[in-house]
Amino acid sequence: MNTTLWLITLMTIPVSVAVTYRFFGKIGLVVLLSLLTILSNLQTLLQVNILGITTTLGNVTYGATYLVIDIICENHGKEAAKKAIIISTIALIFFTVNMILAVNFSVIQEASSISNYTALSRIFNLLPRIIIASFTAYYISHAIAAFIYLLLKKATKNKYIWGRNNLSTTIAAIFDNAIFTIVAFYGLLTFNYLLELSITSYITSIIVSIINTPVVYLAKRMYSNGLIKD
Repeated sequence: MNTTLWLITLMTIPVSVAVTYRFFGKIGLVVLLSLLTILSNLQTLLQVNILGITTTLGNVTYGATYLVIDIICENHGKEAAKKAIIISTIALIFFTVNMILAVNFSVIQEASSISNYTALSRIFNLLPRIIIASFTAYYISHAIAAFIYLLLKKATKNKYIWGRNNLSTTIAAIFDNAIFTIVAFYGLLTFNYLLELSITSYITSIIVSIINTPVVYLAKRMYSNGLIKD
């Protein structure tokens, strides 16, 4: 069941990115990037087994953030990518702060209300540490990914999108997984489990990057053909 759900997620998210870009352009991608950033931070609280490999659930949605940044870098340039990263980070902080405030309200003493409050409290009392880890890893890794992508774009004279996309993600994901895993879970999980989680998350990131590559080509073609409105 896990594998089936994971494959559905793996296929539908890049399609969603392509459709959003086609109809809503760069602004649509920035909005989607913010949503993916929030979703991945919630989903990463869950560790799951996929094909015998233990990994965090948020890897697919988080991997799609690299896809969005690569599309923005490719078609709209460095400044647009930088603004997108900053906006999505602000959205994540805004969401987290508001939910932390929400779970500190006194709720009505009814069974359903108490049950909902308990569930949300468990999530958002842990989330601040996840957010700190995510913010640090997200900003550093995506800045690295954007820098490498644009550097390779210039070096290859706009050729080899597949190479730029996968190499930038592969290098950035090393920093991302190491920083996030240590900051988010150190002291909560054993060292061996942390190491396993970091390695499997990195492998998953590479798989997601490879699968997402055709969407970068599609986005480039749509932009070159004038189908995208800035």
